[in-house]
Amino acid sequence: MNPNPPAATRSGRSLTYALSDVVVAGAAFLFFVFSFTPVVSVSAFGASATRSLWQFDSPLGWWTAIANLLVLATAALAPWWLADREYFGFSRSQVQVVIALFVFVEIFGTLIFLGSIFGWGGYLMFICSIAALAGAVLGHIGQLQNAIAIPGIGGGGSKHTAYEPTSTYQSSSYQPPAPSGGYESPSSYQTQQTGDQPRQD
Repeated sequence: MNPNPPAATRSGRSLTYALSDVVVAGAAFLFFVFSFTPVVSVSAFGASATRSLWQFDSPLGWWTAIANLLVLATAALAPWWLADREYFGFSRSQVQVVIALFVFVEIFGTLIFLGSIFGWGGYLMFICSIAALAGAVLGHIGQLQNAIAIPGIGGGGSKHTAYEPTSTYQSSSYQPPAPSGGYESPSSYQTQQTGDQPRQD
């Protein structure tokens, strides 16, 4: 279990994520963008051919692309899937690390298998997979837990923070205001009458 739960919370129309989840989400999003760029690039006899991750070695290619989307989802769902909540015995950070590791291994294996025909898009995806895996592992061990507020999610665009009572708030019982115009409370009047009674021997 993560020793320091991520600081992902919901507050009004803004969401607060741990820095590790921001790193994972950013890397996974860039991976998704680059998944449409050439992972295979072949040139021969004046002709060239390219294939994206979604087209390469089906279904292995799009399995990797879909797994990356799941990595993105584990980061985006941080405010709802809290660190101490487990499903089928797994926490969110554990699921995130496992899927990110799968994506990294698949891309690294593709790089080794293709060698010189590994496309420029593949190298960018490889870098993104390293960043996503690093962010997931660091988040799992309680690192990079700085809170990052993402305002405007859910509409409105204004940032709402959780209510915090002011330091001047008094929790004591109600006290009436000081009397004005000669009014005195019954208790004080009774005390005054008792003090004015003549002493009897």
